[in-house]
Amino acid sequence: MSHRYTPTRRVFSLLAALALLAIGCFVWDWFAPLWLAALVAFGVATLWDWLTLRAAELSVASHQFSHQPTVQSPVTLHIRLKARIPSARIRFTLHAVQSDLLYLERVESRLEIEGEEISARWRITPKERGNLQWPGVIARFQSPLGLLNHWQLLPEITFKVYPKLNTNLQTLLNPRMLLEQIGLKTQRFKRADQLFESLRPYQQGDNYRHIDWKASARSNTLVTRQFEMENHHNILVCLDSSRLMGTLSDGISKLDWAIEATLHLAYLADYLKDRIGLVVFSSGVDQWIKPKKAPVEAFLSGTYNVKSKIVEADLTQVCAQILTAQKKRSLVIFLSDFIDASSMQPVLPAFGHLNRKHCSLFIGIEDPAYKKHLSDGAENNTAMDLAARIVAQDSMNRRETVLQQLRQMGLKAISASPETLVQKAMDAYLEIKLQGAI
Repeated sequence: MSHRYTPTRRVFSLLAALALLAIGCFVWDWFAPLWLAALVAFGVATLWDWLTLRAAELSVASHQFSHQPTVQSPVTLHIRLKARIPSARIRFTLHAVQSDLLYLERVESRLEIEGEEISARWRITPKERGNLQWPGVIARFQSPLGLLNHWQLLPEITFKVYPKLNTNLQTLLNPRMLLEQIGLKTQRFKRADQLFESLRPYQQGDNYRHIDWKASARSNTLVTRQFEMENHHNILVCLDSSRLMGTLSDGISKLDWAIEATLHLAYLADYLKDRIGLVVFSSGVDQWIKPKKAPVEAFLSGTYNVKSKIVEADLTQVCAQILTAQKKRSLVIFLSDFIDASSMQPVLPAFGHLNRKHCSLFIGIEDPAYKKHLSDGAENNTAMDLAARIVAQDSMNRRETVLQQLRQMGLKAISASPETLVQKAMDAYLEIKLQGAI
């Protein structure tokens, strides 16, 4: 908490008057006593103002937000201050300190004074998530005679800003609607270690063991038993925070889109009674949350301050640590990205070892530049535009080759744009559960 004293304009006006009196002393001798008396009076008044202002002080009693701050969403901050003002003639005002990470707007035009407490409200819009520090408020006290200003900087306020879920995807927060969309109905009765749900026509890729031969004979066509999804599986979401995840798409980084998908997966896993954990990695494993029930709060605390690092992702090390630490078979979901096929070739053996013990899902987040150059509305007027389109198409083909190699190794590998990442991640998770692959 810092203090500073500055003179007001009135002081400079009085000093100018004293200077004129001093000039008059050279012309008329009888001006000298008048000038001396004025100088003493000015000194005594300034000293009295300074001693009065020294006792004036504010301290932060408490502060609270109207709701939990989230990025790009306005929140009202209510600050209560304890005031020690010795004279009622001391006037004061509060000024918020601007910050590059926050947008500030005063809510109330006047302060609420209740006894020795002062209440003020500010509307704050955080520009990014994480642990943000607001430099706080500057209080300006003006002395009773208006000769001095006392500036006091109150302590900074540190608060957590959580990621904001995309408002256009709120329907995804209703798992019951999702299950209805994929045709999952309520439980009927048990059969062996699974929950029988209904019969349906055979589809290519169905397990032969699930064919109901009696029903097939009656209908003269193959009929498959359909089972309800089993619960209490272990899910492990691996969130990449390396440099590639810092690429922006519509002003939002790929890491933020991946965090949003992670939170949706946590909510859905909690609804389906699965245990879900989180691994945040870059050049190594930075954070590990073991699979648990009711994971949403833990995931929020674990991801709100994750930043993209200017390092390369070490997927080989992550796979090795998962094999060592995660003993029970789990669904391991990677939310990551890669530059080209050559960068993923050294990692393929590690994925192969991992998939022998666990069920693996790799979701590659596409670079927004691909969408820009390959869209139907992309400009092809110049040779540079055509070259960019060819390079983008070649990169997409190479990405698909790598994903195909992962599929041949037994992994489920898909590619998703940042905008479709949440939907594709949840669909893939539900599809794997329905297939009973975990």
